Amino acid sequence: MTNASLFVDTSPQREPEPPRAKRLPLALSSEARRLTRYLSTVDPAGDVFAAIACRSGLVRADLVRKDRHKRVALFRHVAAWLMREAFGLSFPELGREFGNRDHTTMMNSVRNVDAWRLAQPRGCPVDVRALTDALLADLGVLPAGPQATAELPAIPDLMAAQEGVEAT
Repeated sequence: MTNASLFVDTSPQREPEPPRAKRLPLALSSEARRLTRYLSTVDPAGDVFAAIACRSGLVRADLVRKDRHKRVALFRHVAAWLMREAFGLSFPELGREFGNRDHTTMMNSVRNVDAWRLAQPRGCPVDVRALTDALLADLGVLPAGPQATAELPAIPDLMAAQEGVEAT
């Protein structure tokens, strides 16, 4: 055996496998697959901010701003939850949508709304479960039902009354 044969690879070369197409989980129904394909072509963050604005009167700039008032924080948490649950945005993507916040802040928002949907937080005049269900119906993700079509109280008025400030 010569030294030259030690450095030459004489094994047969395999051709690389072609990349496989990403497949949706089989558990998803055909309707969910159609919806997933459709949602990949729209701006989910813009849709969520518009739905929040219709229900609360808060625009995107209000939710992105570093404002810690209860009313703004509640709807910021709900908006992050909607983007995560309805559209599957990752936590870093959520952070970018909300003014470059850290992904752990977004994790906290989603976790808070999940907890509030199970047990209404003390002192909160808004039924978080009914609100999130109504917003999901507004976005067309959840079929409109009695909980989504029920009239929700005027949220800015309730929150302002709680804080002792007149609603505008």
